[in-house]
Amino acid sequence: MTNFVSRNKAAQMHGRDGGEMSTRDLQKMVQALPQYNEQMDKLSLHVDLAGKINGIIMEMGLRDVGKLEQDLVFGDAGTKDIIKFLKEQDATDEQKIRLLMIYVATHPEKFETDKLAKILEQICFLKI
Repeated sequence: MTNFVSRNKAAQMHGRDGGEMSTRDLQKMVQALPQYNEQMDKLSLHVDLAGKINGIIMEMGLRDVGKLEQDLVFGDAGTKDIIKFLKEQDATDEQKIRLLMIYVATHPEKFETDKLAKILEQICFLKI
């Protein structure tokens, strides 16, 4: 953005604090105005898109599920954390399945016959 302002007369004039402008300055500003407006439109679009993406991230709880996924992979979370998350969060089926796949991949020792039956029972209880 700094590079754009340094090269664009309209952007420079917009940032001034009301100093006197010569006719030449006005001419340069008018010539640079289309580029300035185009760049400002693009910036506005990017800010709008970033805001919408952030809203979706918040709405879907992606930060929480992402943190839990990361904690599972690095061994900082376990069975209780998954069960708590699945009970408390309004996660999508895809998020639930992804969490369980990560759990299976990172905790293979938990999937002996009797333990697997308990886990499947808990999964059915949660209606995944």
